[in-house]
Amino acid sequence: MTERLVLIHNARRLDIATVHDAFRDHNNMMNNLPGSFGSEMTYHSLYPSVLRARENSWPQLGNISELCDVLENPLYTCITADNQFADNSFGGAVRVGPSRSAILFMSEKCKQFLKIVSDIFILCTCTSLYTIGTHWEGNVIQIASILMETDVHGEDYETLVSAFSMLRTSVGVWHYSKAFCGNPVVARAFHDVFGVEVKPALKDYINDIQSFVNQAIPFQSPSLLNVMQLCCALAIVPKDMLQMGINLIVNEAERSDAYNDSLTLFNYLERVWIRHPHFTMCDVERTTFGSVELERKLFKKTFEDFYSLIRFINQSLFKLSHKKIDQVMRGQRLPSQPSALVNDTQISFLLRSPVSITTAWNLLKTVQQKISHIV
Repeated sequence: MTERLVLIHNARRLDIATVHDAFRDHNNMMNNLPGSFGSEMTYHSLYPSVLRARENSWPQLGNISELCDVLENPLYTCITADNQFADNSFGGAVRVGPSRSAILFMSEKCKQFLKIVSDIFILCTCTSLYTIGTHWEGNVIQIASILMETDVHGEDYETLVSAFSMLRTSVGVWHYSKAFCGNPVVARAFHDVFGVEVKPALKDYINDIQSFVNQAIPFQSPSLLNVMQLCCALAIVPKDMLQMGINLIVNEAERSDAYNDSLTLFNYLERVWIRHPHFTMCDVERTTFGSVELERKLFKKTFEDFYSLIRFINQSLFKLSHKKIDQVMRGQRLPSQPSALVNDTQISFLLRSPVSITTAWNLLKTVQQKISHIV
């Protein structure tokens, strides 16, 4: 048997946690052979083929319910294990009905970290993968993921409640005060389980405006884009300048060639958002561009099968989140990341300035400039 086949055979073993462990054990074995000069195989060149052989040896899956069965089987602990079984990302599974299941992915290290965070956000993607994270010193840290059987519709509320109940039971005592989510079904389920108010964040407001404009106004001029960006910036304006800001945007629209289309947007904002109890300031102190970029990455991500999805989750938790969590637990500061909009020097100065039309306009234009790359 060639050295490569020996490596692949070992990688398929269920008592080997990761491909990295298989390479390490193989190299140790080769180095200990009498007269051996060690293995000439490199990790990076053989990783794809060894990983493919390893995952192909695992049970073939047709749905999330079958994945639940596999992950709950102690024989397959290696599927969600970290190097040398130091940690595991499988946090539990729940079945609500014959075709409605949910799986919690959360390592033990992430679970302990979750107990000390004060606020979280929940991102919902089109792959039925719900990512739970937090902001720490401007950094976005992914803490857990929930994979559900179906997309979020009204009939999945029960499954969401069961999944969040599993999360609550797993974490235990949790001293947090705020939660942010733009999906109303997910927000209601989280509120009903944890009893905490779930608020929209600035990115939810921006995403909603963009979605409405794309559906209601197919042909968008540069003038309309300018008005739409100013409307997105309106969420930053404090209550005592909100009406000034609205009047300024209306005046801007009247001077453009997009006034009629702007009226459609204004009516929507008045009906849906401006009357919202949490509209003004929109909790922007907890909104960073890091979470916006994370959401984009998750939405664009596609997976060949369930095992590639688990590999992606493991990479996020074990490699990225654990590194940041270790630094926090050691009392080290995380590398500086783009801060929340409200902490921006220019915006912070304008928010402290005397209330006036000039201040309101400068605030709108400054925020518009800051968010123009995501609107």
